[in-house]
Amino acid sequence: MKTILLIQKKSEFLDQIKHNFHSLDVRPIVTDSFSVAWETIKSKKVHLILTEYTTDYGDGVEFCLKLRERGHEGLIVFLTHTVDEHKIVKAFKAGADDYFKLPMPIEEFNIRLKKYLPIRVEMTKTSVGELLITPQKRIIELMGKVAKLGKKEFEIFYHIVLNKSKTIDRRTLIELVYGEDIQYERVIDSHISHIRSKLWNLAGPKIQIQSIYGQGYTLIYQD
Repeated sequence: MKTILLIQKKSEFLDQIKHNFHSLDVRPIVTDSFSVAWETIKSKKVHLILTEYTTDYGDGVEFCLKLRERGHEGLIVFLTHTVDEHKIVKAFKAGADDYFKLPMPIEEFNIRLKKYLPIRVEMTKTSVGELLITPQKRIIELMGKVAKLGKKEFEIFYHIVLNKSKTIDRRTLIELVYGEDIQYERVIDSHISHIRSKLWNLAGPKIQIQSIYGQGYTLIYQD
């Protein structure tokens, strides 16, 4: 049974999804305190964190950033009642993997949640020139230098690599990585920005993700 940490203030929707977790065969740990959540993560294996932006006891973005800075690699999904572009970008920059806009029908919540519960199909080790890509560890390596990508970052980069001989558009990336349409398409751009930064630190101008206006992204590799 997988454990989900739910950081949310008391609400009618919270009561609904708490009862709903049993049908998904998951163990929920519910709190509105980020300090309690932090202690929980230190002592238990948590498969998924669902968190609000703010509660009466802290800030979700700061909590997310703290987790990522300390090496937490688990999935983090924000719960929001409004699609505020500034907040969403801030959350993704802090290391969030996705967001759910609330309230939503329980059936939709189940579908979205199930995407993060199964073990993902294992991707195979591959390379681009001298760049080695290891899915099991989500690392990319070039001449002894190593960079580690977040879960979504790695999936996006992996699909760009698989399509390195052509341009892959944002819509296709969304479908491949998220499995469905999402309201805020620029989430892909945010992840691409993080990947580019890590690639630059690893390889400089030798390996780049190039934006093709009106078409999408392509991988540029200089031998």
